Order: sequence, then structure tokens, then C-alpha cells
Amino acid sequence: MQAKVNSIMAGIDRTRRITFEEQADRYDATALTYPAALIDDIVRLSGVTAGGRILEIGCGSGQATISFAERGFTITAVELGARLAQLAAQKLCDFPNVQVIQHEFESWELPAQPFELVISAEAFHWIVPEIGIPKVAHALIPGGMVALFWSVTERLNTPLHQAIASAYAEIAPDWVNPLASEVDADFIQRSISAFFERVGGFEPLQSRFYPACVTASINGEVHLEELRTFSAHREMPDSTRQALYAAVAAAFQAHEDRLEQSIGYLLLHTHPLPESA
Repeated sequence: MQAKVNSIMAGIDRTRRITFEEQADRYDATALTYPAALIDDIVRLSGVTAGGRILEIGCGSGQATISFAERGFTITAVELGARLAQLAAQKLCDFPNVQVIQHEFESWELPAQPFELVISAEAFHWIVPEIGIPKVAHALIPGGMVALFWSVTERLNTPLHQAIASAYAEIAPDWVNPLASEVDADFIQRSISAFFERVGGFEPLQSRFYPACVTASINGEVHLEELRTFSAHREMPDSTRQALYAAVAAAFQAHEDRLEQSIGYLLLHTHPLPESA
């Protein structure tokens, strides 16, 4: 299957979301933490009360969950992947008010007691909008908020970035190079807003961007570990993937084995319309 950039959000093949489970431990090891300013803004904007109930959709290995758990909230975290849910439960075992449930969100039965806040980190684009968006509205108390957030890597144009782009162009031209992806903050906001506008039931999405929260240099080994968790690359023919990764490794070696990165975070938040809650 060709992994065209535009399929990542619009017309996404949601059967690919389970591919994170195949690399759960590697995904956990390379996943980023979330800046305190982002978490604090979500708490402030939502008005969630001390110890209030939060629903998390697609918690992965608990990277975002723990930031809310440390602030004392009562969290129900739903995760599709069995190994990812296990990792999250292990990470959150010291927080008795956190429950990790291994289940597909779309078919999971909402509890009788609603939530003050629904969150989803790096995951909501994997949810079927026609099912997930109305379900979020039903999960919330009147006046409750949904907060969706993603990490966004700034596109750079260093000689190493150019060499990696050339490797993709030569070996895997139909596959996504995450360093040159069109999936920036504007693209995510437009795509997710289109989902909500099409389904209806919510106020227009509001956005905040947190630029350059992480600036770092990584070596080729770390970048290749990140690529191995990338869902689109899991579908590559083995021969293509091996040739591409060899070329990427060679590009790193030719450019001092150091890739500059600048990572920001996008927050989208909204409330259900009164008649939808």
C-alpha cells in the first residue's frame, strides 16, 4: 500500500493504527514527554476540578497520561493495543485514580458517569470521526472540553535533511519521509477541523501552538529507531525498508552523524454545542 502524505489525515487507513502495537516497547522508548505549559493550559482552559474525571482516548504507553495523573486527576485511559495498555498500566501503577482499559474506543461502552475533560495525544486522527466525535460529546458533562494535541517536527533544510530526502526520492518515492512531511501544525489543524465540521455538534476548534519546545541533536541510530515506530514504514516491503534505512544511515555518517531537530506542540480544543452533550 502506498503511504501518500495526504492519507495520514484525510482518507486515512485506520487499520494501520494497530501497527504501533507491533513496536510497543520501541515506541515507548522513543516517545516524547509533553511540556508543562501545554498540560497546564489544558487544565486551565477546561476548568477541570481538582481530582476531576478525565477520559483519555488512545493513551499509548501513557506518556501524556502521567502528566495529568501527577496533577491528581481521576483518569480513564482507553488504548487499543494490548502491549501499549500494559506498558501504560505499569507506568501508572502508583496512581490509584488511573484506570487503563484495553479496548477500541469506538466500540467501548461509555460509563454512566460523564467526564469533565476528554484528551487525546497523537491519536485522535486514528479515530473514525463519525463514531468518535459524537461519542466524545456524549462522554462530557455540560460545558466539558475536549483537548487534542500533537507533537510537530519543524521542517529544516540542512545538508543532512537534503541527503535523507534524496534517499527517499531514489529508493522509496511513494513513502512518507517524516522529516519532509506536509503534516505540519496547519495541516493537522485543517484536517481535524474538517472532521469536526463534517460531523457537527461542536463549537469551532480553537488552537494554540507551542514552538521549539524541544531542540536537540540526534544521531543516526536514534533516528532509525524512530523510523521503526513510524506506522507507514511498517507497511514497506522489507527490501525497500532495508535499502532505505541503509541509505539513511550512510547519510548520517557522511554528515557528522548529527541531525538537528526542533519540535513544537499543537493543541486543539473545543466544547460540544449544548444540544450535543
